[in-house]
Amino acid sequence: MPPSPLLWSAASRPKSGHRADENEDAVGANPPAGRFAAADGASEGWASGAWAKHLVGRYARTPPEPATFTGWLADARCTWTEPPVTADQPWYAQAKQAEGAFATLVGVEVRPAKSGTELRWKAVAVGDSCLLHVRGGAVVESFPLTRPEQFDITPALIPSSTSRPAPDPDWLAGTLAAGDTLLLATDAVAAALLAAPDAVAAVVRRIVPVLADTFTSRLAVVDFLTTLRLPRDDDATLLVLHAPPVEAPR
Repeated sequence: MPPSPLLWSAASRPKSGHRADENEDAVGANPPAGRFAAADGASEGWASGAWAKHLVGRYARTPPEPATFTGWLADARCTWTEPPVTADQPWYAQAKQAEGAFATLVGVEVRPAKSGTELRWKAVAVGDSCLLHVRGGAVVESFPLTRPEQFDITPALIPSSTSRPAPDPDWLAGTLAAGDTLLLATDAVAAALLAAPDAVAAVVRRIVPVLADTFTSRLAVVDFLTTLRLPRDDDATLLVLHAPPVEAPR
């Protein structure tokens, strides 16, 4: 029996009092290839939101492997065009531009297993954007961070500048059974979900049942992010990826 098709939805909201175009989080998705990613641009960098969007786009097109990450990042840097400094921007904009952009990244690729109805997933992460593997309404795997207290203000970041060394990524692989859910979340959302098991159960209860409807599911993710109690005011992004149960043949 072939594996179930993946259902997914994602949404993001900016910090309180900020416009949507000031949101420095980003989501990338390539559903036919089973590739999904989330990134969080660091405010201290120049155009970090655009860099985050660039990274998730590169992942969705061609994800790195442990042996190819250095080359993958070099290619991402070569194809990155940072927005120019304009006359109406503050005096320190040029200094920030010289330092470059910075972002976290978490990406997952899901493919059919060689046999059975299970799916295999493999993930990469730099920083504190996280993947949560949910089964039966509870987190069974959290990557790369596992506890709310691990989140701080100095996560590992991928720099856009070739003059700055990139931190080593973390890697993890697992099995996605029918009925399981993967959550990709930027730091504030991931910390809130790990601190509140009821919130994870709410994702399964409120969002998963409507994933087949693109418009309704996105509204459900937006509503969830609006009501989720974050540890601090921050951009908030959540991508929900679900493997529905396989129907038995009649």
